[in-house]
Parts: sequence; structure tokens; C-alpha cells
Amino acid sequence: MNDISKGICIFAYNNEKIDYIRLSIICAIQAKKNLNLPIALITDNNTLGYVENHFDKKLLKYCFNYFIVEEVDKQSNKRIHKDSPWYEFVAPFINSNKHDIIKLSPFEKTLLIDSDYLILNNNLLKLFDSDIDLAAFKSAISIRNDPMLPNEIFLHPMGIKMIWSTVIYFTKSKINYLFFDLWEHVKNNYEYYQMIYKFPKGLYRTDYAVSIANHILSGRNSNDFIKDIPQQNLYNSYQEDDLFDVKKDKLYFLANDQKENWKDIPVCWTNQDVHVMNKWAILRNYDKFVNNYDIQ
Repeated sequence: MNDISKGICIFAYNNEKIDYIRLSIICAIQAKKNLNLPIALITDNNTLGYVENHFDKKLLKYCFNYFIVEEVDKQSNKRIHKDSPWYEFVAPFINSNKHDIIKLSPFEKTLLIDSDYLILNNNLLKLFDSDIDLAAFKSAISIRNDPMLPNEIFLHPMGIKMIWSTVIYFTKSKINYLFFDLWEHVKNNYEYYQMIYKFPKGLYRTDYAVSIANHILSGRNSNDFIKDIPQQNLYNSYQEDDLFDVKKDKLYFLANDQKENWKDIPVCWTNQDVHVMNKWAILRNYDKFVNNYDIQ
């Protein structure tokens, strides 16, 4: 029987532009190699049918210990994606049920990671042996070692700091059920909180909902209800960057200059987790990620 005391969860709802199952497979391969924890994939029936009909069973068995079917309201939540500074496309961003993870997770201690987060070390394992109940990244830096843009640091220039929902560690404590319920409340009253916190209209961002729930539960005078993930930064690769090659323990990027988009610098990335926002760039390297570990 699998140990369900701790594990990883990944959401994956496919759309016509982005194959979140392939992203989740890549994410799971990296997580299995470096963390060696059971993984639950949360998806809907349509996407699960695609999984069962298009992927090697040995690969799926390696990547996922559990498949959890959770239908989601595919409300209009269109997001502008980029593949380099010169190409944009619009695709649905299906994340309206992310707050339900505390009910959906089969684990007592859960690491929820986005499918575009690539794990290259075992630092996150320290969370499971800590006394931390709830943690996320409170700050981030680019793979060029530049600070993030202001709109990725604060919800508003005069407002609260943003907490990233890319990686969330939690236990099934009573206080955490309150946190996830409050996250849902913020989502359900998003326009009201937009008026109060002055964040940009339009796209529903779980980062904003998490930040506001943390602010309320911290007494609005501090930022410490959610703890920071220790001894590790959230490194971000922007959508304008390209992941142009993948080796077994190295990722090779062309990191774009956000101020002068015609400039790129090559970056060899190793031994640090990285959030790769350009999802198409990850998907172009799908075969390399799979073949590097000789799973099939």
C-alpha cells in the first residue's frame, strides 16, 4: 500500500492551446527523481480520457500514483500567454477550484505544485519534517537574478505584497481548512476584493486570492499566517524566455531582457527549482524530458 501521509498534487485541465497533461508528466518526472514522493493528478473526465488513450501505461504508472477526477466550472478566465516577446495567444486559465485541494488531496501533508514548476533538487522535502503547517513563496527572482516586475511583487503599488500560489505546502489542520475556505470566499467575491485591494481587473489569479486570505488571517498587520518556504527562492523564467534545450540535470534558457526585448542571454540552469512561465517552451522539450530518464 502506498504511504499517503505525504505527497504531491498537480492540477491538469487541458484546453485547445495548452496540453497540461504533458506539462504534468514533465513536472512529475522531475518531482519523482528529486523528491521520490507519491503524486496525485487532479483532472476532469474529458482530460482523463485523453490520458488513457494517448500515453504509455508504464510512463503514467511511474508519474502518478492517484488520478482524482474533479469536474470544474470552466468559467471564462482567459489569459494572454506568450511564447517569446513576439508571439501572444489567448487560452483559458482553469484554476477556479484550486482552493478545494485540502479536500481533494489524499495526503495528510501535501505539496501542491503547478505543472510548470520544475523540481531540480530535494529542498522541498524539508517542509515535511518541519513544524510548518502552511507555506508558500513570498518573494521571487528571475533566472537572470533580476528582481521581479513591480506587478509581480505587490497587488497594487501602495498595497500588500503578493504571495505566489505556484507552490503551496499544507497540512490538514483545522486552521488550514479555515484558510482554504477564506480563499474560496475571496474567489467568490472577487470584484469586491478587487475594489478593496486595488489589484488589476479581469483575470482571476490565485496568487491574489491567497495573498488576501493571508492578509486577513494575519490580522492585516503582518504577513506571517502563511510561512515562507525556507532556504529557497522562487526562481521565475518569464514567458518571454525560451527553454531551448534540456539535459538530464541541466536546463538551457535564452533569458529575455524585460526592458530591451531584443536582447537575450544564455542561462545554464542546474540544481535549483524553476517556475517556467512559457508553457509552450516546456512542451517543445517533452520528448527530451521523458527520454532523459529512460522511463518508457
